[in-house]
Amino acid sequence: MLPVASQLIVGEQDMRVRAHNGAIGRFYLDSLLGFSALRAHGAERAMTVEHEARLTEWTRASSQLLKTKLGSLSLQSVVAYGLAIAILSHLIT
Repeated sequence: MLPVASQLIVGEQDMRVRAHNGAIGRFYLDSLLGFSALRAHGAERAMTVEHEARLTEWTRASSQLLKTKLGSLSLQSVVAYGLAIAILSHLIT
């Protein structure tokens, strides 16, 4: 039951990270395709600010996903070891 419940949360956060990955990839493609126009209009600063904003959001989403995965795994391990100890102590006594 615990892995199923945590999978819902992890799945949602994983989709957020994937969406940011796609946005960053599309951003790189668009900036490479329009490189000459960017240089001609002096929009390097605006592109740099937008790129930094996208990378910051991607970093936050990835960090949150990692924390959630580690927390879920830790909780599942503690519950599993607790149940194993309870079974062993029940069998010994």
